[in-house]
Amino acid sequence: MTQTVLAMVVSALNAYGFWVLNRNVILGNEKPNTASWNLWVLLTTVNVSSYFTMNQDWYLSALLLTDTSLCVVIWALAWKRGSFKFPPRRDYFPIALAIVTIVVWKMSSATDANVLTQVPMFISFVPYMTQAWAGEADARPWAFWTSSFALDLPLVYLRHMQTGRADWHDFLYPGLATLFHGSVMVIAWHRNWRICSTK
Repeated sequence: MTQTVLAMVVSALNAYGFWVLNRNVILGNEKPNTASWNLWVLLTTVNVSSYFTMNQDWYLSALLLTDTSLCVVIWALAWKRGSFKFPPRRDYFPIALAIVTIVVWKMSSATDANVLTQVPMFISFVPYMTQAWAGEADARPWAFWTSSFALDLPLVYLRHMQTGRADWHDFLYPGLATLFHGSVMVIAWHRNWRICSTK
């Protein structure tokens, strides 16, 4: 029961973060950074597929499924609003790495592919960190996303306690996602506070 509630809470927090960003985009308060969203559609798809394949656990994959589905929604919204652009040259490297992870998956294992995916995943956050540093990102959705991934870590622990699975790889993505999202959140809060305090 606790695990079910926790899985619902982390998914709801993640979805609410997307709702906040979606509202900002519709109101014209924020422009989605297509350099990141182009990558995230590809990377989250590889991520959730390899993550579920390696643990075969719907509870652990609930957050990733929510995150991936709503990444596609934001990406489609960017396309619809005409802000979609083809990836710049700097994105070729993480895109190539994402393709390499698929090859690794086929030749090795889903676990190896999931670990390798975290490298281009980190690179994909750099444009948003830059945007946040410029004071052009709302910290609120990042706070909800950070919270959702942070709360996913105890869910992984509870599932391991119940199922007897003891694989540290299950903690890797939610742990790093907490760090990646949290970095953008902290930068955005800091820069927005500095901008407001100087007015």
